[in-house]
Amino acid sequence: MYGISVYVADLAAAEQTCAEAHDQGFDRLFTSLHIPEDDPSALPRLLRRLASIAHRNQLALVADISGRTLQALGLDAPRWGSCAGGACTACGSTSESTMRRSWRCPGRCPCI
Repeated sequence: MYGISVYVADLAAAEQTCAEAHDQGFDRLFTSLHIPEDDPSALPRLLRRLASIAHRNQLALVADISGRTLQALGLDAPRWGSCAGGACTACGSTSESTMRRSWRCPGRCPCI
């Protein structure tokens, strides 16, 4: 399993990079969907085009996202509490087991 990374805002480069990556045996394409300088209103269109490029080149598309990105895409963002500081702001738990289960803790709690 090998992958490459492209910027969603630079689709011309992504097109060429993905074709070359496929020819070299790569099977994953990674991008970030919460780069501050990207125009959030253009994100749905750009993401559809990038998904099409990935599909044409038989690459699985993987993206890091944030709640703000999900909102820009018109999707509901999950509600996360914060465990930073030792207690979840959503449930109040200070349990060590809750903190260990937390998704990428500190900062996110799975209890919501």
